Amino acid sequence: MIMLSGKSRHSYWFRVYVPLFLALLLALGLDFILHVRQPGRAYSAGGYGFSNPSLDLKFPQFFKDIADGNIPHVIFVGNSMASHGLHPQSFSAGFAETGGFSPRCFNLGSRGMNRNRVKDLLFIISRYAGKSLVIWGCNFTDFRVHTYKSEQPLLESNNWLRFRMGKWNLTGWLTEHSRLIRTFSLLRLRFEFPLPFLFPLRFRCLDKVAHYVEPVAS
Repeated sequence: MIMLSGKSRHSYWFRVYVPLFLALLLALGLDFILHVRQPGRAYSAGGYGFSNPSLDLKFPQFFKDIADGNIPHVIFVGNSMASHGLHPQSFSAGFAETGGFSPRCFNLGSRGMNRNRVKDLLFIISRYAGKSLVIWGCNFTDFRVHTYKSEQPLLESNNWLRFRMGKWNLTGWLTEHSRLIRTFSLLRLRFEFPLPFLFPLRFRCLDKVAHYVEPVAS
């Protein structure tokens, strides 16, 4: 059995802990810079761990509106047809033209959001948005046999969403509080789409979705 002298043990711990401390210090510094410098739009929004880029932008905006007291009067849900075909501003303006007020509208539709995922989504909406009117944009694909599998993974599988709903976990907490973690999550898209011309297309999609969601209030 080999025994380390006192000096050797100190040297060992120094070699182990100093690099870890420096790495942590570097990470905190990068996170601070990202908060201060405000990187480009694609990197300052999203990165919350959803495989669907639409929900990756819409859910954080949804919770932000709730926190700011801007609870939507109308929430659209459904698959990609609802996501792209139901426009919050147009609905609000059309409703106002009928003699009513201009309701705050939000579109939570996304690709692959079939009836089973909509049911999960309604639970979240009822918990955080109260008595908002929910409009489900659906088509024949939403009424297929029960063996039909949604492209959308279970919402509860997202660690950040679980954290926001009161189920504490380290990954969710880090995603909520660290822009560095969210930036790394966005950079993973480069590995999902390695071809150079697909990478910018994915981020143009993110920008389009973000722009689409922003005007939720009239």
